[in-house]
Amino acid sequence: MLANPLPLGPVARPPKSRLLLFGGLGTNNSLAAHRARRVDGLRRKDATTLKRLYVDNYKCLVNFDLRFDRLSLLLGQNGSGKPSVLEALAKVRRFIVDQANTDSVFPHGSLTRWQESRLQRFEIEVESDEGDYTYKLVIEHEVDRNRSRVDLAELSLSGRPLFEFRQGEAQLYHDDFTQGPKHPFDWRQSGVGFPQPRHGNKKLIWFRERMARKSSARWTPSPCRLRAKARSQTPATG
Repeated sequence: MLANPLPLGPVARPPKSRLLLFGGLGTNNSLAAHRARRVDGLRRKDATTLKRLYVDNYKCLVNFDLRFDRLSLLLGQNGSGKPSVLEALAKVRRFIVDQANTDSVFPHGSLTRWQESRLQRFEIEVESDEGDYTYKLVIEHEVDRNRSRVDLAELSLSGRPLFEFRQGEAQLYHDDFTQGPKHPFDWRQSGVGFPQPRHGNKKLIWFRERMARKSSARWTPSPCRLRAKARSQTPATG
């Protein structure tokens, strides 16, 4: 699978990231690009700041690293795993925003079947005016007990910590990156999802609210198939 950023002209709004997925494509990438530009013209109002998604050991995604531009295309044959990219992003979002537990969001059936490791890794980078947020999540699976838990969770801004979870303890940091309270926390839930807004944690809350926004990544049917359908509906002449 290959992500192809397309350069766009200047727009009135700030740069944004958008991921379009095309299935059933062979080598006609120019048609995909044309279709993507048309879609971009219709969706400029839905701006996001997603910069990067990394997934390892989730379904067919192994050491998968995707960087976003204003417009990103994910091209591949049917069955190559394109929807799994959106699903992985949605799963991490649900874990943080909806306070869902690991057993419901990351069941052991989501592990890559041909991998022996029982660790799943997810990373998300989000751009802001203050720098780049990086969220790292490692899920450990106990397949024999049919359960999963958080092995590691970190949130940082330009490399400086805002939250850490290790060995059952959550370490919070203030907006000036000094250490805040540290306390035991549930291994099966997101520590980023629970703090209430207060003076000193505005950066963490900003990231969580950004994750709660509607994603602009979406599935787009094959433009080849759409063009073929349009041709079949055109009356023959001559």
